[in-house]
Amino acid sequence: MNAAPLRLAGLVFGTLVVTAVVLRTLDAVPGWIRDEPRGVRPYASVRDLETEIRTRLLLPVYFPDTFDWPPARVWLAPGDGRPSALVVRDARSGLERLVMCQNAEGDAPIPPRLLVPGRVLQRVEVRVNDAPGVLTREALPDGTEWSDLSWVEAGRRLTFRMYGDDSELMKMARSVTRVRR
Repeated sequence: MNAAPLRLAGLVFGTLVVTAVVLRTLDAVPGWIRDEPRGVRPYASVRDLETEIRTRLLLPVYFPDTFDWPPARVWLAPGDGRPSALVVRDARSGLERLVMCQNAEGDAPIPPRLLVPGRVLQRVEVRVNDAPGVLTREALPDGTEWSDLSWVEAGRRLTFRMYGDDSELMKMARSVTRVRR
């Protein structure tokens, strides 16, 4: 029996595996450099994102005074409903303290690449502008505890994740509108 075909097959297989690993790593490098989840597309502003998805985002009129606006990051993830995320920093500490996600259409769940899943510590049913919602307290992989508020408004799934006071989170959610000055 000739071992040459087996060696050739092993060489081809090994080359394909190494090539796949190298390509996957090169694909991930830009996200690592910019500290972005894999597969998201960054935008310079909310207006640029709205132009791309051809609709206005539902945004809160009320923001706690400690939060900076415009958002530090504006992302769009591919997939059902074309979900987006706006990441807002705390004005005093400079740390990211609010992530507002929503689908351009539909109520599909927000993908984990935009909101890293955490361990649910507490879950409460709430009402947001006459719609049923869920407020959860989660322990994230980095050890911090955040609150997530998720509901459907105007036919869109919205999820706000905030590090801070749940009453402020509820105020922001109840002030959501498409109209801006």
